[in-house]
Amino acid sequence: RFQPLLHKYDWDAGIMQAIMQAESSCNENTTGDTSLTFVKNSRVYGYSVSLLQVRILPGREDCDSYKPEVNIACAYRIWQRQGYKAWSVYASGKYLRYLRKGE
Repeated sequence: RFQPLLHKYDWDAGIMQAIMQAESSCNENTTGDTSLTFVKNSRVYGYSVSLLQVRILPGREDCDSYKPEVNIACAYRIWQRQGYKAWSVYASGKYLRYLRKGE
């Protein structure tokens, strides 16, 4: 369902699909990491949202959206700076169980 959005970018869409599955079970309405929240300038930060569990930090307020196209675009910007290692499920290898053969 989200493949067309993942294929818009020059990352490995198969790896990102596996990361998405490991992070959120492909549920765009998921909020995570609520134990990592903090307040700055009267705004709460630190939680992660949607498909790729983008962490909302100062400067990423535009990523605070459950819309798949916004979440994936924000994830791409993170990937450009940090690569796949930005996702703990990649670093831990948890994403591998969702990686499809041939991708």
